[in-house]
Amino acid sequence: KDKKNIVPPVINLLGITIRDKEYSPTEEIELPFGNYRIQFNYIGISFKNPEKVRYQFQLVGHDEILSNPTKELSATYGKISDGAYTFKVFACSDKNLCSENPAIIRIKIATPFWKKWWFYLIIILVVIGAIYLFIRARVKRFKATQAYLEKQLAIKTKEVVEKADKIEEINKDLTSSINYAKRIQSALLPKDGVLETYFPNSFIFFKPRDVVSGDFYFIREYEDKLIVACCDCTGHGVPGAFMSMIGSTTFRNIYKLMESSNEWKSPEKVLEILDEEIQKILHQNTVSLSREEDFFRSRDGMDLTLCEIDLTTNIVQLSAAKRHSYIQQNGEIDLIHGDKRGIGGGEETMSEFTLKTIQMNPGDVLYLFSDGYPDQFGGPSGRKLKLSGTKTIISGLSSHTPNEYGAVISSNFELWQSDFEQIDDVLFMGIVF
Repeated sequence: KDKKNIVPPVINLLGITIRDKEYSPTEEIELPFGNYRIQFNYIGISFKNPEKVRYQFQLVGHDEILSNPTKELSATYGKISDGAYTFKVFACSDKNLCSENPAIIRIKIATPFWKKWWFYLIIILVVIGAIYLFIRARVKRFKATQAYLEKQLAIKTKEVVEKADKIEEINKDLTSSINYAKRIQSALLPKDGVLETYFPNSFIFFKPRDVVSGDFYFIREYEDKLIVACCDCTGHGVPGAFMSMIGSTTFRNIYKLMESSNEWKSPEKVLEILDEEIQKILHQNTVSLSREEDFFRSRDGMDLTLCEIDLTTNIVQLSAAKRHSYIQQNGEIDLIHGDKRGIGGGEETMSEFTLKTIQMNPGDVLYLFSDGYPDQFGGPSGRKLKLSGTKTIISGLSSHTPNEYGAVISSNFELWQSDFEQIDDVLFMGIVF
């Protein structure tokens, strides 16, 4: 018992059983093609602790690595198909002394004819022949079709060439008209940087969906007051631009009349006047003579938030028509609800516009925006950003300096939109006190 065992077990193959037929372990075995169940029988001879001998085996060509150590005296494989295989087995003592040379036997199972190179060659030649005949038939049919199409093309080409110049001229006129409309609309908007003149860290993110926009903003100073409006008109593109120019011009006229008459009105009263004027301009307040006339009557209008800021006290008076806004004070972000009544649209006046008065302090921010920002589809799920997503973006501004707010609002919109199409005009204004 005290003497160390330094002699590894001697491994021997006893026999191979293939489909219940015994084969000698001393010969190389060749079998016709098929699936075979093969059992290898072996023994490892050790004169010290023979009951503790362990075996590891591998069927090269089938197994990637040696098996785990086992006491079993046979290894069985099921469904071994065509290929060349080598079975090798090691015997190890209880002291982990393993036989240096394994017992080996080779088995070869014949490859079927459909896996031989000459069969692949025949298949390739057959396929090439079939493709050649198919192409010849297609070419013949194609030439006949081409001749017919060339004849028809010659007839149509003359008409297309005649219309091409006319279409190009129409397109050029339309493009010129839209670009001219853009210049007019841009001229009606306040100059760039006018808001920053009063509140240096403020910003305006303005991104029309088309060349011209249905959104617009209005900024006007009167004595110690600053008037700021964020407006979203019905539609976008050219129809929306017409509406925005009507709204912008009406705003100018209302405030010009108020200044000349010295009858200054608070924002909710201005919205009442604006609503009345828009309905007059679009003939929405006329009594229809018939149901047909009522059906075709203009339903255009606008949603907006109008603010009057006292530049000496930072008191904000705010009135909103169907537009919500956010206010950030003392690290808290609150939603300011707009009235359910819009401007224009031929709606029946159900209630008056309300006025909200807010005392703003240094560091507070007022966010005004059109529905193009929260209604934009995007993100990983292709859903709308919504007011909740807009609030999340605003919350993230706390990690930036105020002069970066505008860039962050713009970049977050681009990231959210990603590859999705912009569905509406976007206007987002931030007034940083």
